Amino acid sequence: MSAVDVPDEKTSIPKLERMNRMLDAVYRTVMQKGTDYDTLPGSSKPVLLKPGAELLARHFNLVADTKIVSSVEKTDQEVPYFEYIAECRLYNARGEFVGNGVGSCNTAESEYAYVWVPVESLPDNVKNPEDLQTREAEGVRQYRIPLSRSEAFSLANTAVKKASKRAFVDAILKVTAGSRLFTQDVSGKDGSAGEDGQDAAAPRGGG
Repeated sequence: MSAVDVPDEKTSIPKLERMNRMLDAVYRTVMQKGTDYDTLPGSSKPVLLKPGAELLARHFNLVADTKIVSSVEKTDQEVPYFEYIAECRLYNARGEFVGNGVGSCNTAESEYAYVWVPVESLPDNVKNPEDLQTREAEGVRQYRIPLSRSEAFSLANTAVKKASKRAFVDAILKVTAGSRLFTQDVSGKDGSAGEDGQDAAAPRGGG
């Protein structure tokens, strides 16, 4: 087992202090709540969103290389299933590898596996609407139903983008030591749904 590479105290500590000051300054003076970061109930730290991660990448001169490293695509079932794992590798301005992050997404996540519809858009095979989960949206009662086979296919590209985004944010938090200030949302509601114009959780059929 190799020994830990202990850095030079005279150079490494000032460098860390400078990096922390820069991160704090960007957070206080440049980043905007609701765009670059947001807050979630029960979380002690703000959630870093993709635009905020991109700001930090630009500020620290980091270049991202994100790839899908693993995938599952099951199309021969009633509701197709797609799952992707992405890795984001970060490089500095000299092209040196400085760290990485991983992220995954699948279409069985609640954000994608269900849709909200008004009563007139319920499928014919729903015999007891009162047994379904409901919500009120803009004065209209909506019902939560599983995603259909045709709709599931449209989510494959969304899942690829979400996995890549999660890997990117993870890498930025690690390399910049941004976890001091931010956390990464793993609930699925991290502001990236709809980046490609799709949002499976949105109502359809006039809701």
